[in-house]
Amino acid sequence: MVLIKKYKIKSLFISAILFLVLGTLLGAFAVSFEMLIAARAFQGIGTGIALPLMYHIILTQSPKSKLPIIMGLGGMATSIAPAFGPAYGGFMLQTFGWRYIFVGLLPIICFSLIIGICSIESHGIEKKSDIKMPLNTLFYLIVAIVSLFLFLSHFKIVFVVISIIAWILFGITNKVHKLIELIILKQRKYALLLISLLTYQMLLLSVAFIIPNFIQIKMGMINAGWYVYDPRGLCWCHSCTNFWKFTE
Repeated sequence: MVLIKKYKIKSLFISAILFLVLGTLLGAFAVSFEMLIAARAFQGIGTGIALPLMYHIILTQSPKSKLPIIMGLGGMATSIAPAFGPAYGGFMLQTFGWRYIFVGLLPIICFSLIIGICSIESHGIEKKSDIKMPLNTLFYLIVAIVSLFLFLSHFKIVFVVISIIAWILFGITNKVHKLIELIILKQRKYALLLISLLTYQMLLLSVAFIIPNFIQIKMGMINAGWYVYDPRGLCWCHSCTNFWKFTE
């Protein structure tokens, strides 16, 4: 994580929270689809900073004897989101309205801000880093991924062409201005595990979309779709914590 070499941990944590708050407020008061997309983008920036930062804090500031169980709790917190997300969103939508999906997050975000400020140890930067974010490489990667998703949504060949060109430019610039270390993919075991993980996440998100829609549209159970994931979320919590206890 390049940012850790340039900024203090607590400053990064506060920045992530501010992005989340900004995105949540923008979503709560959105009056158009474009504003909702912008809100989710800000939330994504905050989450993109917070997730790797969480694991960094766990690995550097947790007691060694408690590290496995804390890693399990961290993995549990991120992994059960696809399970409880539809339940939370469906409940808030049917009970209060879609805007309260965002409003309901604000107390949790503010509470985490207070806990983080009080508990995170923010050490000074030992050595000023001259590492710079390769913005051109990042730009090509974003264009490649966005174009690919636009093709899957609209099925226009122009998006495929743009995506292929962007991927080629990303590969060229990434060799000079390193953003992702692709050489690690030459390790067969790592590559197979990565493919397995990506496949699992794709199946997980697919099921998270299909099951509520099937229950609500096909079976006509309008009020049942949102809570169908609660048992899966509880099982996931139990599995994560027990796995890390086993590794301990």
